[in-house]
Amino acid sequence: MTLLAIVAAVAGYFGLSSTASRYQSTAVAVVIPPGSGSPDAGLNPLINLNNDMAQLAAVVATAIQSDGGHRAAAEAGGTGDFTVTTTYGDASLYAQLSPQLVIVAEGPDPDAARQAAAAVVEYARTCLNQIQLDSAVPVVNNALLIPSVEPTDAVQMPTSGARAAATYALGAVLAGLMVLLLVDATREIVQRSRGRPAPEPAPDPAEKPAGEPLTDSPADDHAQP
Repeated sequence: MTLLAIVAAVAGYFGLSSTASRYQSTAVAVVIPPGSGSPDAGLNPLINLNNDMAQLAAVVATAIQSDGGHRAAAEAGGTGDFTVTTTYGDASLYAQLSPQLVIVAEGPDPDAARQAAAAVVEYARTCLNQIQLDSAVPVVNNALLIPSVEPTDAVQMPTSGARAAATYALGAVLAGLMVLLLVDATREIVQRSRGRPAPEPAPDPAEKPAGEPLTDSPADDHAQP
């Protein structure tokens, strides 16, 4: 058991030291309807955020999760991994679609994570414009995507190194147990083979068993007068 503990500790340390740290930065953007710049207060896009804008934001969220979005995050220095949330509400029962895009991007260092989050927001704006262009929407009627929260200071993901260390340690323990079981089984087989008595030779059918009286054969009886 002591040997297994030492092996697990060494494997866990190796897993912890070999895992690169990851950081996350969060940015939020909002899809707003047309109306910016209009003197009519009723056309203020920030007071006209409705379910239609939430549906459009969900379409954009799907578009940016393509290869292009991950490539944009990676080219900005991130790992290429990010998540996009378009629902609002802590409880799943009350969660509903929102025109907000909450983007959480990952990077190998804080600056890279922030730059990756900003790159994904910019790619979301490109996707929104392209969707409207493909739909033949006049530019003056375009919905816009504006940042509402700039990429935050990145925070380190606390479980990445711990998860790798636990995985390495568990794998080492399982491998060590298998080796010990194989060694014990082999040792038992060897001991049994060494302690087994040698088999006795099979009796010769031509020889009579010891103690059995000798009898004359019929040929000898006829030979007597």
